[in-house]
Amino acid sequence: AGRLNLNYFEQKKGQWLHLLLQEIEYLNQPVDSLINDIILRWPQPEFSVSQIQELAEKLRVFLSFPQVEEYFRPAAGRQVLREAELVNSEGQLYRVDRVVIDPELVTIIDFKTSYPEAPEIIEQYKKQVINYRNILKEIYPHHTIKAILMYLDRGYLEEIK
Repeated sequence: AGRLNLNYFEQKKGQWLHLLLQEIEYLNQPVDSLINDIILRWPQPEFSVSQIQELAEKLRVFLSFPQVEEYFRPAAGRQVLREAELVNSEGQLYRVDRVVIDPELVTIIDFKTSYPEAPEIIEQYKKQVINYRNILKEIYPHHTIKAILMYLDRGYLEEIK
């Protein structure tokens, strides 16, 4: 039963972190106040105060990494899509966590709560963002398309070639 509860908590934690990240278009105010504002808008009664503080700190640390922060900064000509819906040529619907559209570059970002131990899960993640990249190549044929997996637990970014 303990294992099941851990999986449930880990799932809820991942969903809530995604929800918090979805709310952030740009880091145009101090990270702490931004996170606090979002937490007030999206209360999570199933989490204890200490769990919420732990998740907020995890998010604060994640957003403070320069390689992460770069995709949350305003830039000339930049547009950000959050939870963007994409449809492939067969009519299948997909939802991308974050798409950063710059004048010559489109960056797909898929957030993952933690880095998986199983290589087959990593491959599944890679196939997922490659699929997003293929769809966006059709939408933005004159842009370079970059696909990134961002692991929140490590502040680790992996560009998928």
